[in-house]
Amino acid sequence: MLSETIIEKYKLDPKIKVDINDSLFHLTPMTIQDLECEQSIELLSLWRQSSEHAFLKIFEVTNAGTLRWLKSAVILNKQRLMFWVVDSFGNKVGHIGVSGFNYEDKSCEIDNVIKSPDCLEKGIFTLTVRALIDWIEKELKPNKIKLRVFSENVKAISLYKRVGFMPVDIITFEKIVEKNYIEWIESEVNIDRCFLIMELFNDK
Repeated sequence: MLSETIIEKYKLDPKIKVDINDSLFHLTPMTIQDLECEQSIELLSLWRQSSEHAFLKIFEVTNAGTLRWLKSAVILNKQRLMFWVVDSFGNKVGHIGVSGFNYEDKSCEIDNVIKSPDCLEKGIFTLTVRALIDWIEKELKPNKIKLRVFSENVKAISLYKRVGFMPVDIITFEKIVEKNYIEWIESEVNIDRCFLIMELFNDK
């Protein structure tokens, strides 16, 4: 059953193996050791910058800022689990997360699905999302699994539909342009962009 105790347990040592095209990929958790790994911080910064279109805020990405985010928003955050996607050679090729834990209605969200621009292997993230879903259902046993994705991100929406997600709601945003950043904030009046809320539906 989904609980804070279970989330804390799996922040320690979860590992999911994903076998893709005769190559072994697996998910491994981000841990406190990553805070001292320059390569981890640099990869997170690079991927955040190359995937800025998938986020609600665009700003100048720095390694110092990424380090602060990893520590406060991931490692010390009881509401989030983040995993590296790792290939058989030990190379990190992306990341994926689970967050938005609601302990009353026993729900959670898949988030931060990012593939390295250097990873040319096709089909990895379709199978990675499926593997994470299986792990969530087996280990956390939520009643609902959801995610949010921008409505213009056709490629991601197609992936999520393939693994069983369907749109159930929408959130609208207004674009705000400031000197040092661009941000989209919720608005029902001046609408510049939309999130699709998608929920997992399967035959299990």
